[in-house]
Amino acid sequence: MYKVQKNIPIPGRRTQAGKKTNFIKRLDLGDSFVVPIVVGESNPRVSWYNIAKRLDIKIAARRIDNHKLRIWIVEKDGEKLDEQE
Repeated sequence: MYKVQKNIPIPGRRTQAGKKTNFIKRLDLGDSFVVPIVVGESNPRVSWYNIAKRLDIKIAARRIDNHKLRIWIVEKDGEKLDEQE
């Protein structure tokens, strides 16, 4: 039926989340970046919010147009970006 194998090492995960995590860690309060919105793919806003939440960083995201989303770092290391009107 199935062949049992022992002592096979588990390879590391190969996801974009690691690259995104390292990227967002390097950003400073008030920094922003643009991500593409691709029809048929998962919502990038959700992905970035989840990564930021794990790192205890707060972000704000606004759609630029139908194909782009801008994301700002609004709270990091206990510091908050001043509210803008």
